[in-house]
Amino acid sequence: MEWIRELENRLADFAPVSLYEDSVRGQLHQLHVIQLDIDSHSSAVHLTTLSTRELMRSMADATEAEELGDELDEMMSGYACECHSFSGVFCRVATFLE
Repeated sequence: MEWIRELENRLADFAPVSLYEDSVRGQLHQLHVIQLDIDSHSSAVHLTTLSTRELMRSMADATEAEELGDELDEMMSGYACECHSFSGVFCRVATFLE
């Protein structure tokens, strides 16, 4: 999914946590926007997973089904990694406001 690659880029380009409260608040706002984006895509990711698993069960060619499963696993792994990465960035920024 292209969206996951875009999310990777957005998080990779995220600036280091600032020492200035206004900048930190701006970073938190950016992270809230990213969180909304993740939330809005989570149902699509879930439905894609379910649909792909159903398609795999109906495929006559076991090799093709396995390849599709590998691609799905790669996508889900990327999604999980980005969600974990986002959580880490969010925690680092939020800590500066405490």
